[in-house]
Amino acid sequence: MNCRALSVLLTLLIFQGALRAQDEAGPQLPIVLEHADSLVGRGPTETAERSFLGNVRFRQGNVTVVADRAVHHAALNMVDLLGRVRVTQGNLTIEAPAITYNGSTYTAHAGRGVTVREAGRIVKASEARYSTKTHIVRFLNNVRLQDDSMRLVADTLVYDRDANIRSAWGSVVMAARDSSSWLRGDTLISDAVAGTTVVNGRAEVWRREDSVYLAAHTLTSVRDTIERYQARGDVRLLRGDVAARSDSMVYDLQRGLVVLRGRPVVWSDSTMLIADSIDIDVPGRKLRSVRGTGSAFMASRQDTSRRDRFDQLMGDTIVMHVDADTLRMVEAIGNTRSLYFGSDEGQPQGLAQFASDTTRILMVAGTPDDIVWLGGIRGEHHPESIVAGRTESYRLPGFIWRNDRPVRTLPPDIPFLRDGSM
Repeated sequence: MNCRALSVLLTLLIFQGALRAQDEAGPQLPIVLEHADSLVGRGPTETAERSFLGNVRFRQGNVTVVADRAVHHAALNMVDLLGRVRVTQGNLTIEAPAITYNGSTYTAHAGRGVTVREAGRIVKASEARYSTKTHIVRFLNNVRLQDDSMRLVADTLVYDRDANIRSAWGSVVMAARDSSSWLRGDTLISDAVAGTTVVNGRAEVWRREDSVYLAAHTLTSVRDTIERYQARGDVRLLRGDVAARSDSMVYDLQRGLVVLRGRPVVWSDSTMLIADSIDIDVPGRKLRSVRGTGSAFMASRQDTSRRDRFDQLMGDTIVMHVDADTLRMVEAIGNTRSLYFGSDEGQPQGLAQFASDTTRILMVAGTPDDIVWLGGIRGEHHPESIVAGRTESYRLPGFIWRNDRPVRTLPPDIPFLRDGSM
C-alpha cells in the first residue's frame, strides 16, 4: 500500500481537536502495519487496488487505526476503511462502520454513522465530513453532543479548528446536564476566542433556578471583562409574575442590571409600565426595582369586575420598588399626573385626579393602600354619580393598555437531553 496515501488518510484524526501527529509541511512519520490476516492486490502500481483484510491494525506515531478491512484505490486516490473502524490518538477515539478519504478533495467522509469521544465529550451523528485542507469538520443529521456540563442536539454541527469556532444549525436545542437550563434556536455559533455564543432564529432560554424565560430573534452571550447577555428583535422576558417586551435587551450580570430599549413595556401582576427606556435592577438575580425613564406611563386594572376602570400614573420617571418578588411602592418623579378609582368594600367610590411634582403610592397585596402627592399639588375628586357610565372618558394623555403580554412556553421534551441516551 502506498505509505503516502495512508499517511494522508490518517490526517482525519484531527476530528474534534485531535493533536496533529505531524505538521503537514513537515516530515512524515513511519506507518507500521502491525497486523492483517491477509493482503490482496491487483493491477499495475498506478491503478492498483490493494486490500488489507481481517483484523487490520496500523500505527503512525501515537495514532492507531483498527478496521476489518482497508482498501487503497490508487487510480481514484482514495482509501476506504471498512468494518468496525476505530481510530485512537491519546484520549480521542473515532468509531464508524466505514471511513473514506479522498486525496483529490482532501476530505474524509464517514457516511454510515460516526461516534467521536474525547476528554469526556461524545459526539454522534449519522454522517461526518472533514477537510484536511480547511481543518473544518461537519457532523450531519441527527447530531448528538454531550460533555460533563451539557447536552446538545442539532441537524448539523460544524467545528472550525483553526478559528476555534463551533456552529450548530437546524432545530438546535441545548440543555444543562442537570436540566437547570435549556436553550433553543435555529442556529448557534460559539466563538471561543471572542468569548461569544450567538443563537439566531426563534431563540429561547429557560432557567429553572429563578424561573426565567427569555425569547428573541437573536440572543448573544458575551464573556470577556464583563459577563452579559444581549437580545435583539421581539424580546420577551418572564420571571415569576413579571413580564417584559422590547426591541432589545442587555443583561449585565456583574451589575445586576437588565436594560430594555425600543418600545419597552413591563407587566407586574395587574400593572403595566411603558417608557422610552426601562431598567430592571436584579442584584444577585433578586428583583429590586423597575425604572421607566422618559414619558413614563403606568396603568393598573385593580377591579377585575369593572374592567374599564384603569388606575393611571404618568411622569418623567416612574420607579416600581420590589421586595421578595412583591411590589411595595410606586414612585413617579417630575411632572406627575395620577388618576385613581376609589372603592369601599367592593363598591365604586368615584375617582381622584391629581398633578404634582412627585407621587408615591404604597402598595399592599399588589393594590394601592396609600397615595402621597408632593410639591405643586393640584387635584380634584369626582363622585361615583358623575363617574358611573363615563369611565372610558377618564384617561390621562397617552393612555394605552397593551394586551400582548408574553406567554411562557415549555422547553422541548427530548429524551436524550433528559437522560443522555444516544
